[in-house]
Amino acid sequence: MDTKASTADMVRDAIKTLGERGGSSLHNIKKYIEAVYKVDMRYRAPRIRKFLRVAVSDGAVVQTAGRGASGSFKLPPKPKPAAAPAPAPAAPARVRASTSTSRRRAPAASTSRASSVSRASTTTSAPSSPRSSPSASSVASSTASRVARDERAKARESRR
Repeated sequence: MDTKASTADMVRDAIKTLGERGGSSLHNIKKYIEAVYKVDMRYRAPRIRKFLRVAVSDGAVVQTAGRGASGSFKLPPKPKPAAAPAPAPAAPARVRASTSTSRRRAPAASTSRASSVSRASTTTSAPSSPRSSPSASSVASSTASRVARDERAKARESRR
C-alpha cells in the first residue's frame, strides 16, 4: 500500500475493507491503517479523528454510533441511478395457430361451496405480531383486575 496516501483515503479504504454491518469503530479503523499502511499512529491518530469529524458533518461518512470522532462509521450508500427509460417492447409473441376452436376449455369453477369457505378461512389469519392485539389471557387478567378494583371502590364507598 502507498504510505503517501492521504488520511481521508486511508480512512475510506479502512471503512470499505472492514465492511462491518454496524459500521467500523475508530479503534478498528486505526488498527487497520497501522497494519496496512505502516504509519506511526501517534502522528496519524489526531488527523484521523479530525477527518472523521469533518467527514460526518460534510456527509462523506455516516456515523452509526457515538458522538464526535468516537463511535462507529460507515460510508454513505451510493445513490442509485435514476430509472432508465423503459426498453422498447419486444417483438410480439407468436400466436399458436389452432386447427379447431371447439377444443377450448371453459374456465375452471370451484367445485363446491365448502372449498370456497375453507379457502376464505385460510386467508384470514391471526395478527402478524403479538403487539398488534392483546392476547386472550392478558385481556382476561386486565378485566379481572378492573372488576376487582371496582369492587374495592364500592366497598370503600359503602363504609363511608
